[in-house]
Amino acid sequence: YRPGDGPGIVDLLNEVFSEDDERFEARTRAQWSWVYEQNPAGNQIIVAQDRDGRIVGHYACIPYKTVVRGEEVLCGQGVDSMVAGDYRRGLKTEGLFLRTARRYFEQYGVPEQNAFGYGFPNKKAFRIGVRLLKYIPMHAPVSTLARNLFDRANDAEVAEGADTGGEVVSIGRFGDAADRLWERLLPEVGMGTVRDARFLN
Repeated sequence: YRPGDGPGIVDLLNEVFSEDDERFEARTRAQWSWVYEQNPAGNQIIVAQDRDGRIVGHYACIPYKTVVRGEEVLCGQGVDSMVAGDYRRGLKTEGLFLRTARRYFEQYGVPEQNAFGYGFPNKKAFRIGVRLLKYIPMHAPVSTLARNLFDRANDAEVAEGADTGGEVVSIGRFGDAADRLWERLLPEVGMGTVRDARFLN
């Protein structure tokens, strides 16, 4: 990846992910830039180009500063892995997707770059990843625990007569208060993404 590749990546992303998806909403250059170029932890992107300079392959992770048992490390969330339709091959051949992915792991899939990586691949990428890229399934399906924060009627944690009112306000940016909150909560974090003002902004 080089600065200036963004428009070509967005074109590829919109081409690939709109296939057979009527609900797909095109990604904008500004959205892509926010995720990748403006990330305070940097970017981890490998692209493949054809001889004319068109971007035809992309394998990337969004890096996050993460705390693991009190130590700050970097981890990567795999997203937006794709290859242009005219460069795809069957699962039995070493096509552009695998070559791009292997290049990513050579550069970023090492302890000096990422303590760990994770992702939520679609079925096709999952099969290829497990078989050929050493993806390790953690648990499927992922369990979700939810609590309806708006249904206070039967909430045993709310003391009778307690003030349950509140107000939602919009803020422009997070400041020192967010950093102080993160520092206060940090001793309780066994493993989690750093949520300081820089990250939140």
